[in-house]
Formats: sequence, structure tokens, C-alpha cells
Amino acid sequence: MLEFIDATAIANEISLLRDVYRRTVVIVEGPDDGCVFEKFKARDDQCRIVPAHGKENAINALRLLRRRGLATCILVIVDADFWHVTGEEPEDAEVMLTEFHDLEMDIVASAALEDIIRELADARRVENFEASCEVSLRTRLLVEAGRIGLARFVSYRDNLRLSFRSTDVEEYVDDARVEVDLDGYLGQVLEASPDAVGMDDIKSRLADTHLSGLDWAQVARGHDYASLLAVALRTAIASHDVAIANRGHLEMLLRLAYSREYFERGALARAVADWEGSTGCVVLD
Repeated sequence: MLEFIDATAIANEISLLRDVYRRTVVIVEGPDDGCVFEKFKARDDQCRIVPAHGKENAINALRLLRRRGLATCILVIVDADFWHVTGEEPEDAEVMLTEFHDLEMDIVASAALEDIIRELADARRVENFEASCEVSLRTRLLVEAGRIGLARFVSYRDNLRLSFRSTDVEEYVDDARVEVDLDGYLGQVLEASPDAVGMDDIKSRLADTHLSGLDWAQVARGHDYASLLAVALRTAIASHDVAIANRGHLEMLLRLAYSREYFERGALARAVADWEGSTGCVVLD
């Protein structure tokens, strides 16, 4: 049924809500984002969260509501994806982007990641892993997720239309070093992509892509990061219990660990607070 939800459906939902409710409505990209912001928002009589089931749905719903004269105290919060890298940030005070590639990356960039590792991993194995790789576990996961993310970025930038959805990155990760076999992963991506470029072509494009002052968190996708963390927790840094070391469970646990304190340290929280101050609308508790 989700395929039938579009910007008009979201705008209509909020239009009906406006018949009885005139306070703040925050349109977010998806239900998981809604779960996060529900933790920090004001009471329902001050602020409501509406998942749009897609970034374009969220932004276009705002445009429709403006045409209907119903956009007062409407705020849209969506994933940046690659917009911070490409400079495509919308010049719209009512559209806010995550600080990093997506909300999941905002969460793992916080101390919530350490909370999860402390709870689920074997501390001695973490120490040994970091010593062998000569980088922190956090950095290792970020760089490896970033290598995948850079391929996604090249596909986005060059309109290659590569299909990443059907390829499970966990099948291409070395257990001991939590290192992605990028050639193997891309080979499967290209095989799953109709009219795809060749392997030599995509590797050449990657080699020629030099992003000034690259922050891996701007190209790394949070879902990929969580997949790599799942592999690490099952293998390299495994504790006695790895039953919940899969991407879905870890993303849920990270959302739970993402406290208001961690949220308020980020740029998105500051932007929301500034918007509240300029509009008089209430979002945060």
C-alpha cells in the first residue's frame, strides 16, 4: 500500500488535521525517523509528527500545503543524502536536513554508538581489533561504509542508476578486519543493474572522484554502517551473546540509545531551536 502514498496523500492528511489542530506539524521522511523525533518533541497538543514515506513526498507535501494556505507552523526534516556534498541544500527555512548523510548517520556520529558497543561487544576484543587495524572501531566502520557510499555518490552524480538495493553488503565483508571487498560488492551491484556501466568504468570514476575535505559521514549511509557493525559484533568483537547482532535490531537499539542529550549536541537540534525562535512555533519539549 505504501506505493500509493504520495505528496498529495500526505498534504490531504495534514489538511484534514488542520480542521481541528493549528499547532506545529513536523513532516519526516519515514516511520523510523518519526520514532526518533517523537522522543524529543513537545506534547501532542503542541506538535505532531507525520511520516511522509519518502523525501520527495515530504518536500512536495509542504509545497502543496503552501498553495492551500495551510503551511503555517509546518516543518520538514529529511535526510541530506548527498546534498551537503553537492551543495543542493534547499533555500527554504521550513526544510531542514540531517547533519550527515541520513538520520542513522547522525545517530552513530553521537555517543549512542559507544553505548551500544559497550553493552554488546567484548571490550578486550575491541581493544585488540583497534590495535590490529591501528584505528578506532568507529573510524574503521565509517571508512568502510564511506567506500560503499562513495560508489553510491558516483552513481547519483553521474546518473548511472546503479541498483544497490538487492545486494547485501554483509556478504562482502572480511570478518576479521571488517573490511569490504568493494570489487566483489560492486560486481554484484553491476550485475543487478540494467544497462550498467562496466567494472573498469565505475572503478575509474571512483578513482577520479576527489571530494575536497571529504567527511565520510556525508557519503556513508547509516544502513551500511549498521550492517558493518552487525558483522563486527558477530565476529571480530563478538561478546558471549550475538543473537541481536543484525542490522534491524542494531538500528532499533541505536535509536533507543540516542538520548535527548546526544540529539541536542547536533546541528539539527540547534537549527530546529532557531526555527522555533523565529516562528514562535513549538517543536521540542
